[in-house]
Amino acid sequence: MDFDKLQKEMQEKIETTSLMALQMLQRDNIKVKATSWVGMNIFIVELENATDKPRALQLMEDMSEFLSEYELTILELKNNNKRFSIQF
Repeated sequence: MDFDKLQKEMQEKIETTSLMALQMLQRDNIKVKATSWVGMNIFIVELENATDKPRALQLMEDMSEFLSEYELTILELKNNNKRFSIQF
């Protein structure tokens, strides 16, 4: 098994999925203030408006069901009403 090739494929899947998540939010008129990575597999999204968070979380849940070949965990970050994360 070629570890470098496997790692590259995984990184491409992660990048594609995170981009897809941002596009889904934008299509639903949810404004994203900032994004960041924690390590290699946790993508944090900060929204401009806290009122958009329930809708954003539902969109991400829908996306994770649609992308059944990926194991995505959507985490609602405590004590922050504008942020959530996607763990790959």
